[in-house]
Amino acid sequence: MIMITNKNGFGLLELLVTIAIMALLLTIAVPSFTSFIPRYKRNQFINKLNSLVQTGRLRAQKTKNYQTITFDIAKQEIILEEWSNTEKKKKSFAHESYLSRPCVLPKNIEIKQLFIEGFDEIGKYTGNKKAARVWFFIAPSGKTQSVSINMIDTETKKDNGYEFSLVLNPFSGQFRLYDVFQKP
Repeated sequence: MIMITNKNGFGLLELLVTIAIMALLLTIAVPSFTSFIPRYKRNQFINKLNSLVQTGRLRAQKTKNYQTITFDIAKQEIILEEWSNTEKKKKSFAHESYLSRPCVLPKNIEIKQLFIEGFDEIGKYTGNKKAARVWFFIAPSGKTQSVSINMIDTETKKDNGYEFSLVLNPFSGQFRLYDVFQKP
């Protein structure tokens, strides 16, 4: 008599070896993924800010009015506003379209310095940062003022967070990321 054995599935030893290998791979992979999340949030913020500036440039060229990108530190948001030539006051376009919605400043990003045309505008409010409302202009030609923003990402695992800087190209209207603070 011939015995035929039909073995289906995994044995206990095979299952334990598979679980041990998966655990080893996860201990290697998880730390690299957790360091990726703050960088992703930071890049997402920079992309939204660049989108807001581009919308302002297009709107300035279309309407022939000055636009401002306003940093409201108390509300933790950045909004697009238009200066009316006839009324001599600002009109907010913060909720007019998807592209001009406020750019929310993430909780993990802290603005240390905001240089506009070489002057630290945040430095004016050293004792009372909650009162800071700072803006830069976009001319009807689409050219922006010279802007450098020094920030700290507090979620990044370094001694005091990750220091980085955004510098605006006045002609292209795009912020460029630097890994160290920049002075104008």
